[in-house]
Amino acid sequence: MMAFNDLEKTISDLLRLDEFPVGLKFVHDEGEFNGVIRAKRRLYSCQMLKIAGQGGYLHAATDHELSCPHERIVFGMAEVTDEDIERQTTYVSTKEVARKWFETQMPRTNCRGLIVGPLGKMKSDPDVVALTANAWQATRCIHAYTFHGGVNMQFVTGPAAIPCAYGAVYVHNSGRPNLVTACSGARRYGKFEKNDLIFFFPFKDIEKFVQGLQESDKNGLSVPLLLDLGYPPRIPRAVFEEPRR
Repeated sequence: MMAFNDLEKTISDLLRLDEFPVGLKFVHDEGEFNGVIRAKRRLYSCQMLKIAGQGGYLHAATDHELSCPHERIVFGMAEVTDEDIERQTTYVSTKEVARKWFETQMPRTNCRGLIVGPLGKMKSDPDVVALTANAWQATRCIHAYTFHGGVNMQFVTGPAAIPCAYGAVYVHNSGRPNLVTACSGARRYGKFEKNDLIFFFPFKDIEKFVQGLQESDKNGLSVPLLLDLGYPPRIPRAVFEEPRR
């Protein structure tokens, strides 16, 4: 396998990403935090993605620092409370629907914390890779995944559309990629912008992903994509005029 920094550069160059490809590792043992700077304040996992993607920092947060009520349930750090149920009725019609979502639909795992950083700075294999992308870059990610197998992809989301659950945890649990939007919290506090999408995929697939990107890029599916300019150029109202003979 290519070195982490080579993988990071290859993906960034082919997709023309504005942010670093980010590795995310679920930590289950305290010793895994050794050598990684821990957050000194409470924060959200979506903020960690931006700290890594835009700032280039490798950092960690434990269950003491991770503070979003939703993510603490998602990561197995807290149980669902009546307050959580009430909060979720922002997104669904009734408390009964909210409770059903928490109990049967929300992707979950159990961990002690997270290590998040640019892919090139990860000290060990991450569980998941996250790419903040625009619509065409996200389409190129789909090209990369489908290039060799030619099979359909299906993406999963749900109430609140939280990327910690439907991005990081769903991909970790299922072993399948997922394209997600940013929830209201990720936009307010994580600073994800209105056109940002996030393509999450399992690190185990990274060689296949890179090969798919490289091969489809050779076929002209590049970023940016050169549009058909047409010749001769025509002013917009020409669409309403009869072609000249």
